[in-house]
Amino acid sequence: MFVKSYSPERQKHYVDFPNEDQLENQTGILSVDSIEIYQAKQLPSEHILQIEPYFSEIDNSLYDDIQYYYIGFNYSVIEESEFFYNGVRYEVLAVGVLDGTEYIIGHENVYDYSVLETFGYTFNTEAEKKAENIVKQRENGLIVNFNNEILYDQRINKEYVEMEVQATQQSEEISIIQNIDKVVEDNPIDNKNLEKASKGNDNIGIQPFSSTSTPSTFKLYITSTKKNSQYWF
Repeated sequence: MFVKSYSPERQKHYVDFPNEDQLENQTGILSVDSIEIYQAKQLPSEHILQIEPYFSEIDNSLYDDIQYYYIGFNYSVIEESEFFYNGVRYEVLAVGVLDGTEYIIGHENVYDYSVLETFGYTFNTEAEKKAENIVKQRENGLIVNFNNEILYDQRINKEYVEMEVQATQQSEEISIIQNIDKVVEDNPIDNKNLEKASKGNDNIGIQPFSSTSTPSTFKLYITSTKKNSQYWF
């Protein structure tokens, strides 16, 4: 029923739904026990692309009577996660008619309430504020539920990754310094020339290569800095 509520175009993305793992572990939408409409309002089309830019991907020529809705769904779940929790989650839906049947042709969770507020479309309810808090906390690396209880802290993983990157960079720098020291040790003549040059003797007997010849040995040491740079159902 979940898949069939979407347009035939969107149903193509759910060919393998549900897979064996989803069935066994009750993940994603399968973790939801029940859904009820908590509050809803229809949105005019004039602001819809500012509210939900992804709706620009909808081929409006395929559907009749397209309408948009801002809905708070009250979820009851088996186990709370980043995307499904007990409480109200707000979503924007696009609904259209194809061959006499009404389908969901666009569906996105709300992550920016400020645009809705700018146009006066928010409900200004306590439930809406709690749902917005979940979004804001996620931006700070905290996954919380409807009651602001921490489910898990993404910042811990981020700090661990940053420590690993820093350790790798330090190891690379040490390796490069060791390689440079080895080159100096293996080239005592060049080392003596450097000593002469440091004393102001510029006649150190270095023979340059011609402009058309290439050195028989060319060593290049490069250090690089590596950084770690909805779904919805």
